[in-house]
Order: sequence, then C-alpha cells, then structure tokens
Amino acid sequence: ILTMLVVPALAQLAYVAVPTENSTTSNPYQSVVFTFLNPSEVDPSTIQLWINGTMYTVSDPQVTWAPANLYFEPSAPFAEGEVTCSLGVALDWSGDTLEGLPVVSHFYVDLTGPQVIESGLEGIETDTFPIVIGPGSFPDTVEPGDTIVGYWYVVDNYSDMDPLTIAVEVNGDTFTYPSPELEWENDVVISVDTLIDTLVDSTGTDTTYDTTYVEHTADRIRFFLTTWSAMDTIWMRLVRIDDTPDYGPSNALQDNPINGFYFYLDYAGPTATLVSPRPVIGRPLRTSCSDLSFVFDLQDPNGIDPSSITVQFRGAVLDLDSPLLTSTPIWDYASTYWHIFVPDTFFRVIWPDRDFYWRSVCVIEAFYVDTIVVDSTRSIVDTIFFVRPLTDVDGWWKDYETVINNRDRTIATSAEISESLYTSTTFDRYAHIRLAVVWDTTTGLNFDEFFGVLGSEYYHYRNYDTVGCAHGDEDMTDDSIEVDFVSLHPENITYLYDTVVATYDEIADVARHIYCEYGWGYYSGTFDYLWEYPSPLHPILATTTGLARVGEEVVLTPNPPIYEGETLHVELLTAADVFGNPVEDHDVVWDITADRSAPYFVSHTPEHNAFVYDTLQPITITLGDEYGVINPFTIRVRIDYSGGTYTIDSLPFPLPIDGPYDWSWDYATGTGVFTFYPERAGIHWAQNDTVRVTFFDIQDSIDICEPNHYAYEYDPVTWTFFVVGGPYVQSVTPANGTYTACPDQKVTFTIYDPDGIDPTSVEFMFEGKVYTTSTVETSYVYHWMYTGDDSVLMSIDTIPYFPLRHLGGGYFEFTPPAGTYYDGRQIDCSILQATDIYGNPLLYIGDYSWHFFVDFTGPVYYDPQPAPGTYASGSHLVVSIAIDDSISGEIATEYVALSVGGVHYSPVTDPTCTWDGDRLTLDLGAA
Repeated sequence: ILTMLVVPALAQLAYVAVPTENSTTSNPYQSVVFTFLNPSEVDPSTIQLWINGTMYTVSDPQVTWAPANLYFEPSAPFAEGEVTCSLGVALDWSGDTLEGLPVVSHFYVDLTGPQVIESGLEGIETDTFPIVIGPGSFPDTVEPGDTIVGYWYVVDNYSDMDPLTIAVEVNGDTFTYPSPELEWENDVVISVDTLIDTLVDSTGTDTTYDTTYVEHTADRIRFFLTTWSAMDTIWMRLVRIDDTPDYGPSNALQDNPINGFYFYLDYAGPTATLVSPRPVIGRPLRTSCSDLSFVFDLQDPNGIDPSSITVQFRGAVLDLDSPLLTSTPIWDYASTYWHIFVPDTFFRVIWPDRDFYWRSVCVIEAFYVDTIVVDSTRSIVDTIFFVRPLTDVDGWWKDYETVINNRDRTIATSAEISESLYTSTTFDRYAHIRLAVVWDTTTGLNFDEFFGVLGSEYYHYRNYDTVGCAHGDEDMTDDSIEVDFVSLHPENITYLYDTVVATYDEIADVARHIYCEYGWGYYSGTFDYLWEYPSPLHPILATTTGLARVGEEVVLTPNPPIYEGETLHVELLTAADVFGNPVEDHDVVWDITADRSAPYFVSHTPEHNAFVYDTLQPITITLGDEYGVINPFTIRVRIDYSGGTYTIDSLPFPLPIDGPYDWSWDYATGTGVFTFYPERAGIHWAQNDTVRVTFFDIQDSIDICEPNHYAYEYDPVTWTFFVVGGPYVQSVTPANGTYTACPDQKVTFTIYDPDGIDPTSVEFMFEGKVYTTSTVETSYVYHWMYTGDDSVLMSIDTIPYFPLRHLGGGYFEFTPPAGTYYDGRQIDCSILQATDIYGNPLLYIGDYSWHFFVDFTGPVYYDPQPAPGTYASGSHLVVSIAIDDSISGEIATEYVALSVGGVHYSPVTDPTCTWDGDRLTLDLGAA
C-alpha cells in the first residue's frame, strides 16, 4: 500500500490532492479533489473553481463540498490533452481571501495508447514494405548466421510506457520483454518526417503540403533476428506495449500499418542454365561450324547485376564490356485475356482413346451442347482458332498452363510446362497459347482430361483438371493455332460453360494483334469445304498484365571464330543478383573442338596385287581423323568378286557381335580399323579369284553442324588382291645362302594349301637328283674284324630307305645319302612340283630353288701384334690379332675373346676390346 503525502506550500491553505501536478489519467471523467487545511474557516458559498476556463461553484451539480475536501465530478468527458484546474476564489467567514490563492494545477488526459512513429530494419533505408533484401542491402554485409535487427520507435504524448508489456511477433512466434531477442531503451531522440501544413484550394482539394523533420523523444524497441534461412519471408510486428497513466487503466498500442512489416530475404543466387550448344558427358563437343555461339541464361526473380557476369574464354576473363559478349533481357510474361461469351455454343465433344492418334481413331460424339435451346438438327462448332499476324514480332515468353480445379472452384497457374510437350519444330512456336474455361457454379462441368498431338507424339494426362490443348496443324497456315475443347462428362449432360477464357503470353510493350475465330461443322482434317473455314468469333474483351525483368540471356560469339583443331574452353565464372548473391552451382561450361576436315585413308589389307591363300581372307581398312572421331556406321565400300558384288552402305547400329563387320578405334593414334569378315557374310573367295575392293566414303562424328565426308575431299581408293588356287611353299631349312656345320644336316620344307597336299605329287631335287616320296636309296654299313697276322675280315650290310618323307600337314623332310657333305661344299636344292588334293599345281611365288654351304672347318688366327717374342715399350699398350674363316667368312662375335695375363676380354662385354670383322683389338692402357 502506497501512501501519498502532499505538503502544501507555506501559507497556502488549500492544495490539489487528486490528480497531482502534471500527472496523467486515462479516465475521461477524472475527478478533481482540492483539500483545505482549515476547512472550518472557509465560507463554501464563496468558492470559485475553474476547470479549463469554466467556473464552477458549490451550487453546481459537478461540485461537492465535504469539508475538508472540494470535489469536482465532470458531467462531460475531458478531451485528450492538458487540463488546467484553478481554485480562484475562497473567502473566510470574515470575508477575507484565503492565503495562497489562487491554487493552479495541471494534469493530462491520455485517452490513446502508444504510437509507432517509425519502424524498419537497421541499415536499410526505405519508406515502404515489403522489400527484398540480400547481403548487399546492408552497409556491412549480412550473411546467414548474422543478426538482422528490426526496430520500432514508439511515442506516447502524455504517459510513460511500460516495457514489461512489450510483445513482438515474428513469423507467428511471440517474444515478450525481457528476453534475449528484445532490447528496450527510453528517452531516445529521433527525427521523423512529419506533416505540418496542408493548403486547401477553393474546391476543397489538397494542393500542396509541407513536411519537416520533428524531433521526438521516443522509446526504441529492437528485435534481434538470429535464426533465418536464405530465402525466408520474415514478418515482424510490434503487437503490444501499454502506457502507464497515473490514474486509470493503461492504454494499448495504437493500431498502425507501420506496427508490422515484412520482407523477403534473397540469399540465393541466380540460376544459370546452359542453352546451347548442349554438351555431351565425358568428352569435348565436336563441331564443324565456324560461326558457333555459346548461349546461357541467368535468371533471378529480383534481377541480375550485369557487372557481375564474367566468362572464361581462350584463357581470358571477359565481362559484358567485351564486344564478344551480348546480353538480352529475359522478361516474365505478360498475358492478354479474351473472354469469349458463348451462351449458344455448339460443340463437337471428343472422347479420346489414349492409345491412338485422336484425329483418326477417337470416337466422335456428334451431339451439341447448348445452354439455351435444344435443336439436334443444327451444325456443331468444331474448333476455335487463334490466328496470329503474318508479320511476326520477336518477343520472349514462358510456358505456363492455366489449371482449373472444378472441385473447389479455384484457378491457379501451374509450374512451368514440361519441355516434352513442345519439342516439335512444327508446334513449339505456339507454345505460349493457353486455353482455360471459366466455370458456371450452377451448370459447370468437370474437365478432367487433357490430350493433344504434337508432331508424332501423343500426349494424354488424366485428372490434371486441364481443359484444353493448344497445338498447330500441318494443314493450316504457319500463322494460326487451333484449340480443341476436351470434355469427359456423362452423356445426359447437355450444357457447357458460358465463358471461355484464352490467354496469349507476350511482351507488354510489343504491339500485336491477335484475332479469335471459330469453325463450323465436322472437321475433316483439311479445309476442303468452304463451310469449314473459320468465321469470326466475338465479342472479345482483352486486358494485359504487367511485365518484370527476371534475367539475362548471354551470348558469346568467338572472334576470330573457332579455328580448325582448336579445343575451346568456355565457362561462366561469376554472376550475381542485384543483392550480390553469387550464382548457384551450374553446368554452364563447354569444351569444344573444331573439326572441319574429313577423315583420311591410311592403309588397307591385303595389299594391292597381293596373293592370298585363305579363301576366308578378311579385308581391313585403316582410317584416321586429325581432330575428331570417325563414325564407322557411315562407311561405304563395294567388293566385287566372282560371286557378285557385296555393297556396304552404312553399318547397322549397334554392330552385332557375330556380324560380318568389326570396328576398333585407337584414341592415342586417332585411327580406326574397319574389318570385313567374308565368312560371317556367307562368302568364300573362290580359288584363283580376283577380288576388287573400292572404299568410297565415311564421315566423322560431329555433334554440332554437319559431319565431314571423306568423299567431299578425296577420291575413292581401289585395290585388288588374288586368291591363290594351288599350294605354295611357306618355308625351307636350311635357308638360302646359310651355312651348316652338321655332318648329318637334313633338309626340310613346308608346302601349304587349305585343301591339303598330295604328298605323292611332290618332286624335290637335291644336288641334281630328283626325289619323290617313293624314291628309295641304299645305305651301306661296313663291319670288320681283325684276325691276326695283319689280316682283317670285312662284311657290308645294304639297307634301303626313303630319303624324302612327308611328316604330315605339308611338312617334308629329306635325309641326304651318307658321304654327301664335305667341308666347303655348296648344296643346291629345288622343289620342282606339288599339287593339292584336287590336282591344282604348285603356285610359284618367287623362286623355289635355294642353296646352302657345308662348313666343317673353324676359324684361324694370325698376325698377333705385338709379335710373339718381341718387347713392347710405352705406357699405352694395344694388342691385337687377326681372325678369319676360310669358308663362311663369318665370325661369331659373341664367341670371340682375348686372354691377357689370365684375364679374359670380350668385345661383347668390355668396351676396351673391339672387333671390326677381321681383327680383335684390346687397349690395355684403357683397360
């Protein structure tokens, strides 16, 4: 319990007890109480009380004298503001004025609560909300994890404010003071722009006004936002602060638009989208173009900072000041709407079959839909046409579809339509046409089926609440678009919407005239009959929405153009939105190689005019490409042989594992080998056949622009090979011109034929004598025995044998008669004749005669230096010896060695020991 003591001034016999001087009250009927110290001396009939300039006496009903207090109870409420109370006159019983009069006091009536005079975000100067802010919006960059401070300056004209009543709501959460998120300060001086004067003309219209900065002493409330995410929308509102009048209840915060504000946080950078050329994964693109440009889009709902865009190109960093880069704005679309009123419309209703092309297969329900009158004899409205002008105007648009939800009667714009719906070059120019139907709440239908034909693709979506399909028609002009109504509803319903809404997306400042028409009758697929041509549809009401710049399309045009063989690296390095948020992770990077030269011919097998013995001989063609990769599936080859002509005009993809073709590519050498296997193609080259091969063309593999053709730069390559008919000699031993030291040296040779060899046909000549496998020779074995008296008893065995034998597989071995070989003899051999099992004679490829030598004598040495028995002087001694062979003349170097002082030296292992073919030399000074 608080006790208030009021001590009057000296000699002052009366004072104001309630309300006290300069106090405040929220009660508009606030009582006023004067207290007299000596009430018995007061003549109450003489009292004059003044309240805000109005005099009251005890005879007035508002004034009550109850010694020692004088009470004033207002009969009408006080207005807000200052109230002046004055006890002007009071006499004692002697008629004298009481000492200390007049007694004057002031108090304030406070009928309104605190008022926010300014609010916002610290560091952000703006007069309007909502706003979008990002890192660069603040004087010091604010990043996620930093604190964003909201503030309110609050004033109350008469009372103080109670901080314990402060409540701030942030995104639905309420924070009260005291709390870590809130800070309160009082008596903060702030200057705000305040309206002070308005001039009104004779018509009563405000014509001018003036403002000035007025200083206020305010309470400041700050909220420290520490938890927020990159793309949040933040709502802050001061929901409560009460004042504290001395009398009466507190007043609540005045409702004011600036009590709350919201803002968007944009801490996500632009998105970068690669437009063209489209890359391939794992390798550089290959192009044959010289005028190639690189295009990418940067999009951000709040706009792109053009100065932030940099691109790496040919090792340099380019910005938009470079003449190689151009930038074109990307605009959010503007829409023109037509309201087409069709109170008496007839429709052809289509029941689509999802598995077939609707024009030819769908069931046509030939009944009409009419909201006014039923008349089954009337024609059916087939299609509404939107006709574009013949002179097109360039513009930009996005593809959005209007979605009608008839279940809850709402309309919305869906996400961007999938590109798959607009991939055809025939129809993508019309992708910005949309159709929607406005429902009638009493007779509206549910359109739950969307279908359409774009190019050769048939699209069908169920339960999408999409009501129409816009597409072009090959039978129509290039400047028109037709929209067919699609409806799935019970057959007994014979009404349709009364209003059709069509939208056309375009640039707002581009002048464009669009005309809506409709066609009558059954559409046959072409406009073959006059009554099928469109007729004007009206009335049309059109409106246009606004437009926003949401991005940039950047084009880099190399200058000079990409040159032959160059591998160009282009990459988006930096970009940011208007708030400084860097571009998000992206794939805007190209590696591209220029290849404008055709593949070239390297080699082939068999060689030209070659003889082959394999009737299944494969054919190979080796091709190269300087900068790219060859596309083997484009090869063109013709093969002429005795069985006809085999033409290769491109290869199947993929190549069958067991097919007649094979292709291998070597990335290291840039060459590829094409192989043709005749056996897999059902071909056997005939013996004695002549095969002629002509290589015409092949293309390289190009991703952008046209491939390079071999045939455009080079002539065809033609070669011939021959298939051998009879056997041929593959190998002989000893080889021609060689030496043998074997006293029983045998002669061997191999004859090959795919059909097999007739061994009885082989004739082999050895030292002038002809042998066959049936030739018999005789060998003699001598036996002797010593019988004493210098007598010897001798006997001789005669043994026949076959010197030429066939060991199988065309392999022959010849054993010469004993005594044939002697030192230095030349042995002459020749294969005279052989046939295969079909009697085909030996095919002579070269000479089947050869010779070898017999060498039983080893090499000799002579002329040693220094000569034996002599004395050598000097510090640098060189010794040598000559070595020679009388028959072969060849010395095996690996077996030559020189021993000096028990140390062996070899020209193979010791650099100081050398062999020049005639003399072995050792440099002892260097050894």
